[in-house]
Amino acid sequence: MEFNQFPKIYQILQKENLLPDGVLSNGNLLCRDNDGNKFVMKDLVGLEGVVYTDIFPSVNDQKIEFKILILPKLYKIVDKFIFFEFYNGKSFNETWDEFKPNSLGGRGVPLNSVNMFIDLIFDFSKIDISRLPTNLIEFDLDLWKSVHFKEMSKGLEKFGLLSKEQILQANNILQSDNLFNKSKKILTNGDFYPRNFILMPDNKIVVIDWEGRTDINFEQNIPGYRNAMVNFIENHVAFLYVHMWGNPLFQQALLKKSIATFNLDAENVRASILIKSLEQAFLWIHNYDGASYLSMDQVQIFVNMFNLSYFESIIS
Repeated sequence: MEFNQFPKIYQILQKENLLPDGVLSNGNLLCRDNDGNKFVMKDLVGLEGVVYTDIFPSVNDQKIEFKILILPKLYKIVDKFIFFEFYNGKSFNETWDEFKPNSLGGRGVPLNSVNMFIDLIFDFSKIDISRLPTNLIEFDLDLWKSVHFKEMSKGLEKFGLLSKEQILQANNILQSDNLFNKSKKILTNGDFYPRNFILMPDNKIVVIDWEGRTDINFEQNIPGYRNAMVNFIENHVAFLYVHMWGNPLFQQALLKKSIATFNLDAENVRASILIKSLEQAFLWIHNYDGASYLSMDQVQIFVNMFNLSYFESIIS
């Protein structure tokens, strides 16, 4: 939160009879009411308002019995701020980080977390997306290939991270007519990786960060798909996979378990990793000065997928 917002925050807390109770590690404000109930206050960003007021109630109406998933509960939305219930669980912030050597790329995330995260995806797959409001960003494969792939690969070539030959090789893989023909689209928060999970004492997981931002827009009125909430199962799995680049054992276990659990086609999984690693590489060159090592790590994942023998060795 910006300093110039503080007076406004103070006024809102007073009006809502809430007291500040500290700042969380992600910079959001923790506050409480007179009965001791705690809430998180944060800037209302992207699609959060729609998600909390339209999507979550629609999901709740489906009366699904989730094994592990907890959707965060809205307290209220005031002005441009959202208040939701505080969950006093364990975050993965110390085990996943872009910069800290011990947790870089998820090095510290326990291998047995794979099963929990697969259970999360399975819970999300129970949601009937046809019954949800239609104002969410939904991944469009044809648009991605015709516009997003071209723009991102051109940007990475400009920074010297991809060659024309590598771009052509990826394009050939992604042009298969059979890609995702039998794949299922599901809902998640669109930013599906450990730092957005809170592990509760009962081993259930609260999934946070429902902003659904459109990071990649190429200065055109075209939705970005990096955080697409409605996407193929394979793309949600691949999003988690590319974020865990520092933990290859986790990556391998994730792919093997995902393919077995959801009966995924290996060609689709390979294409999804190409899609998501390219998005991440493109995102990071624009968030940092120059071609950062974070982009290079993602480019390496991207290039590795050209080698079919390498990919098959991961999933076998």
